[in-house]
Parts: sequence; structure tokens; C-alpha cells
Amino acid sequence: MTGLGHILVGQSAITAGQALAVVTGRPHSSVDALVVGLRVPRFVIGATSGLALGSAGAALQASLRNPLAEPGMLGISSGAALGVVLTTGVGIAEGQPVVLLAAAVGGLCAVGLIALTVRGRWNDSGLIALSGVLIGSILTAVVLGVLALTGRPIGDVLRWLVGSVNARTLDDVPPIAALTIAGLLIVLSQTRPLSALRLGPAMASTLGANHKRARALAMIGAIVLSVGGVIGVGAVMFIGLIGPQIARRVTRSTHPGVLILAGGLVAAAILPAADLIAEQATLILPGTGSVTGLPVGAVIAPLSVPVLLWLLNARKQAA
Repeated sequence: MTGLGHILVGQSAITAGQALAVVTGRPHSSVDALVVGLRVPRFVIGATSGLALGSAGAALQASLRNPLAEPGMLGISSGAALGVVLTTGVGIAEGQPVVLLAAAVGGLCAVGLIALTVRGRWNDSGLIALSGVLIGSILTAVVLGVLALTGRPIGDVLRWLVGSVNARTLDDVPPIAALTIAGLLIVLSQTRPLSALRLGPAMASTLGANHKRARALAMIGAIVLSVGGVIGVGAVMFIGLIGPQIARRVTRSTHPGVLILAGGLVAAAILPAADLIAEQATLILPGTGSVTGLPVGAVIAPLSVPVLLWLLNARKQAA
């Protein structure tokens, strides 16, 4: 339903009937480019990026045994965005392998900084979360500084810092899809040891699971997934948190493999829906009139607040 909404509804003067005619094979030459070239890619990229970020969040939550872990809160998304911004700032076109490599290195550096901070205390979920938030804030500030120094337009600033699916085309789909598939294959290959890790590192070792290797590979897979999501929609916060948590309640499962797939699918539904709301939203700004269209992250963040409060309250009651 969300995908159909993206195709039928937009800011242009194209009617829903004209858009539907394009999809059903009765094209209107004047609207083909907008429907096929902009609306369809917008939904596909939003859904694929949501799948990547939701699955990454579930993988991080399983490997770190922290229900609040997600790419945005751990600074991985900000690190990947910094890699892209630094690379594109010197004139290299987006979507090139070097840009994807730079994003991966940025995400890996964020995890490396967390590792230096926690110094092997990977079971201290509170310390990891605090380190991730601090490092993410620093990297976000660096991204903002680079964007300002390179004179990038406000659209780029909003895209990389808040998250946006504006002006995406079908050419952007292949690298995002490839990274999402690769990341999923990596994290899903570690579901057995991650399942044992739920009982604790000592019990996992007793059961014969190499939990350190599983954690490392799961985090690498999460970085690959995060890079795919960031390339698509920017550093959207919280989508990697709420997707797996909703999936946990819907499926009533604690198995990492189920939550990685289900969490990704839930996020793949939420992100395009939020983007559709953001696209149609009208914001009244004093002195400047109305502005139609918001970054998707500006919609997801406030919607995530009740979920975050509920999770914190649930943890407090369980303690």
C-alpha cells in the first residue's frame, strides 16, 4: 500500500489516474519520466534502505546484547555519511566504488572508536550506548563542518544529516541493493552462534559457539548494511531501533535470524510510509511562508520517541 501511495501521490501536478496508467502499461508520455524516473525509485530506495537499516539494527542488538543498539545511535551511520561527504566533496560522483569504500571505512572507523572507548567491555551495554552516542555526535558535527566548508546546498545537508529520499533515480538502486544483500548474507550466516550468545558469553563458549568471531562478523555485516542504507537515505536515526523492536513484539521471537529478517521488513515498511508523510507535509515558517516537503528523518524521529520511552520503561521494570 505504501508503494502504491508513493506512485500515485506526489508534489507534481500528475493525477493518480495518470500515474496508475503508467504503472498498468497505458503510459502518458508527459508523465512517464516523473512516475518511472522519480516516484518508483523513491519507494524502492526507501524500502531497500529501510530493510538494510532495520536488519543492521537487529544484528547489532543481537551481537551486543543491547536492545537499544542501532546504526544511528552507535555512530555507524554518521561515520558512513562522513566517508561519503568527504569523498564527494572532492568531486567524485556518488555511486562509484570508491565512494562506497569510503562509506564502509567511515562506518568501520566509528566502530573502531567505540572499541577504543570500551576497551573490550563489549558486555557493558550502557557503556557501548554512551560511547556510540558521543562518537556519533562528534562525527555528525564533522559532517556538518565538511558540508559547510565545501559549500554544499541545504538539500545535501538535510539528506546526509537528517535523511532524505529526494531526487533519487533508478541508477542509485543497484549499489544499495547489492550492499543490502551482501550484508544480509553475512549477518544471517552467524545466527546460530548469535543465538547461543543470548545466554551469555560463558554459556555460548560452553555450547561450542565462537561468540567473538560471531560478534565481529555480525558487526561487519551490520556496517555493510548501514552503508547501503546511508547511501540510499542518509543518516536516518532510530529506524534501525524501532524496526527490530516492533518485529520482536509481532513475532514473539528472540531468535536472531527471525529478528534480522522481520526487523528489516518492518523498517522497510515504516521508512517509505514516513517518507510519504514527509513528502506531503507542509511546514509554516515565520517570515518565509509555507514549505512543502520534509526530510524523512524529521518524521521518523518524533514517531520514535514513544517507542524509545516505552523501551526504557520496559527495561526499568525488568531491572
